[in-house]
Amino acid sequence: MKIISLTGTPGTGKSNVSNVLESKGYPVLHLNEYIREKGLGEGWDEERESVIVDPNVLSQKVVDVLREGAIVEGHLSHYLSPEVCVVLRTSPTILYNRLIRRGYNERKARENAEAEALGIITSEAMESCPFVYEVDTTKLEVNETAEIVERIYLHHFRGMRWEAIEDYRAGRIDYLEEVLEWY
Repeated sequence: MKIISLTGTPGTGKSNVSNVLESKGYPVLHLNEYIREKGLGEGWDEERESVIVDPNVLSQKVVDVLREGAIVEGHLSHYLSPEVCVVLRTSPTILYNRLIRRGYNERKARENAEAEALGIITSEAMESCPFVYEVDTTKLEVNETAEIVERIYLHHFRGMRWEAIEDYRAGRIDYLEEVLEWY
């Protein structure tokens, strides 16, 4: 099934970007809301302060509600075998501060910032998705990021050619030096 995953570390802008795309008429499934509504969590991880979700179970449950060309937004969406993954990325320092402002504890914010520096979600997406793109949202406004995601969507699902798409191929963003300064 042709779907697009809008994924990334928590705090990189997925929800805001997907809301812009949804307001333009694109079909969006907000994966975290869906997990809550359908009770797909398998417990609570005290250490990480998050719901435990089995990606295989999630994939089986979500496939029935997805329609062709849907945008699935959420940091687990790349586990759904999408045709296209767009990974939103943000400077780990900016991300860390954003997560602290959201109420994340120090350990959880740091763990997410380190995962961002290592490109964990990009790496996971590249294991299961044929087309993976990264958008650095650090200095972009939400509407600018949404426009890039929209162009990637139109390129893959509506046949509209976009020469600049190669500028967003996964593997071009490297935050490792930034986070190494923390140690």
